[in-house]
Amino acid sequence: MAACSSSPTAPIVRDGAYVDSLMLVALDTRVAAFERAGTYRVEVRLTGYQNFTASGVRVTAGTCHVNAVGVSALLRCGRAPEPRAGHRTRRCFT
Repeated sequence: MAACSSSPTAPIVRDGAYVDSLMLVALDTRVAAFERAGTYRVEVRLTGYQNFTASGVRVTAGTCHVNAVGVSALLRCGRAPEPRAGHRTRRCFT
């Protein structure tokens, strides 16, 4: 089995027309949309891995700051399998 490559594409968050890139703040932690409430779609793409998307990530306003929300993206090596003709596809969300 071939190893996955590591050519990154910047992870992004979207809320309507608003788009922001995630900024690295620690070894395994990135942040985006600093102090901005909204409902976001988080997209992570890395060459050689299946894309990761989390929709409906809701960040609410707090008294002094927004209430931060954590999203963990587990990237799987390889492309998602192509659906075969005559077969139904099923998507699983956790």
